[in-house]
Order: sequence, then structure tokens, then C-alpha cells
Amino acid sequence: MDPRDEKYARVAELFQIIHRIRFSDILECKENEKGMSLPEFAIALCMDMMMNEGVKQILVSDLVKRLPSSPQAISKYLKQLEKRGLVERLPVKKDRRNTEIRLTENGKKSLEFSRNRMQVFYREVFEGISDEEFNSMIRFLSKICGVMAERSGEIAHKLDCGDGNGGR
Repeated sequence: MDPRDEKYARVAELFQIIHRIRFSDILECKENEKGMSLPEFAIALCMDMMMNEGVKQILVSDLVKRLPSSPQAISKYLKQLEKRGLVERLPVKKDRRNTEIRLTENGKKSLEFSRNRMQVFYREVFEGISDEEFNSMIRFLSKICGVMAERSGEIAHKLDCGDGNGGR
């Protein structure tokens, strides 16, 4: 086995470990029901980011474009958020095929609560890492994420179509 292949295997193993971390356990808070599941948090966070970008009207279709989930999954979690009173849905008069969504005051409070829980978790995780190491990690992960995002579709196509380089 090529020494580099062993390193690829170790990286894959580490990604799997990170992937198995149950962030929902960190976010949820059973005793007061303020917490959110990870998908709910992702939706609320995306909505908050859009509002901070100056988006005046957030449509469900906007979330579908921005989040790496299926429209069905986003709809499911929006229904849960709505049931809990964290978002409200409003019909779009000009386009009945779409729905506007807004964080309610309780939704904003729940988002802030969940955001704080994640910050406490990350502070504890990265407590022993110097600013230099932290900045280096951010640069490295940004580079890796960019390359992976760029190449994932290309590589998936090669694997599906079989190009003689490890494809089927």
C-alpha cells in the first residue's frame, strides 16, 4: 500500500469520527425545551444569516437553495419549528407556490440559546489550541473544503461512469 493511501485512510477515519459527533445532543436541552435539533439549528441559523445580509423576505425556496438538504427534509423541520412556535409561515401574495418564513421572537431566543451552547462546546474543544494553530487550522480546512466542494461532483462523475482510473 502506498504510504499516502495510509494517510488518506487516516483522514477518512478522522472525518468519520467528526461526522459521528452528535451535535444535536449538544444543542438540545430537555429540561426547558429551548434547544433545537441540528437541522432546526441549521435552518434558523441560515435564516438569521440571510436577515443579516439584508434579505427582506425569506422564502422556503431560498432555504432549499442554501442548505445541503432535500426540500422534503427542510419542509419537515420547518413544520417542527412552526409547531414549536419558532417560525411562522406567511403566504406570498404574488406567488402562491412559495411561502415566506420568519423567525418568531421565541425562535430568535431559541437560536441565541443554541448558538451559545455551541460556542461553549467549541470553546472547551479548542481551549488548548494557540491562536497560531487555530488560524492555521482555519486556513487548512478552508482550503480542503474548497477543493472538496470543487472536486466532489467531478470525482463522483468519474466513479459513476468508470474512466479506467478506479471507476466501475
